[in-house]
Amino acid sequence: MERSIIRLLLRIGWILALWILPLGSHWPMMMASAELTREFEISEGAGLGTRLGFIGEQILGSGQSPPPPPYLIVPVPGSSVDSDLTIDQSNGEIRTKIQLDRERRDLYSFVAIPINGENIRVIIRVKDENDNAPTFPSSFMTVEFPENTPRDVKRTLQPARDKDLGIYNTQRYSITGGNVNNAFRLSSHRERDGVLYLDLQVNGFLDRETIPFYNLMIEALDGGIPPLKGSMKVNVIIQDVNDCGPR
Repeated sequence: MERSIIRLLLRIGWILALWILPLGSHWPMMMASAELTREFEISEGAGLGTRLGFIGEQILGSGQSPPPPPYLIVPVPGSSVDSDLTIDQSNGEIRTKIQLDRERRDLYSFVAIPINGENIRVIIRVKDENDNAPTFPSSFMTVEFPENTPRDVKRTLQPARDKDLGIYNTQRYSITGGNVNNAFRLSSHRERDGVLYLDLQVNGFLDRETIPFYNLMIEALDGGIPPLKGSMKVNVIIQDVNDCGPR
């Protein structure tokens, strides 16, 4: 209760200083125009109440320290600062209020205004973790090949998608079951949208009279250690061709 009252008084005081005092006042906030930038990073999935740091602590490598607290905190509209973070205006400490999720929001931004008026723009970047597995849009699909189809002919398969970035995105595919006599192989390529697209290619001789269908199990893996996986079943139907004369 006491802390809430202090925050309310601080907010009221700064609003009075910024908007009610006459322009001719010597209050230092009316004269200042400089703005510092203070950046923090935190991994998504960090526990509730994790401390990111203090707004006023020295900036590493610069020897520069922002103005000391207390601060008026002004969130950027729509940045979810109030709902996801706890910021102590009296000492500048920043903590997580919830478990952050980069896939939901990867950046928070607000302005901290100290008494001397030298605005501090605070940017918080949420770093990616491997918390999403590659996911196929469907658990199974069906493709068809005529028997005697030449080697390397392909059919496009539905690709797996992964919400994570970089190495934690989908990195490779493999056939883990049902590929009798290695009749098929996979090929893939990544497009500008970041998705690793997938094709099923003929790798051997297809003969409907010998094997009329294949039940392939396709697996998608990301680059985590260990990798996260997703799977899809592909039913391959071998179509008949008039390749046998009457007896």
